[in-house]
Amino acid sequence: MARRSGEATGPGVRRTDWRDLELVDHWRRYPERPEAYLRHIAG
Repeated sequence: MARRSGEATGPGVRRTDWRDLELVDHWRRYPERPEAYLRHIAG
């Protein structure tokens, strides 16, 4: 059973599955390439 959520976008709010949220995608990619995120705060 997929969990449903709402994601705020430019035009409004869209209904989507939890796993498809942009924020969740970033959480998944961070462990693979932390330097891609840390470069913004490390220099």
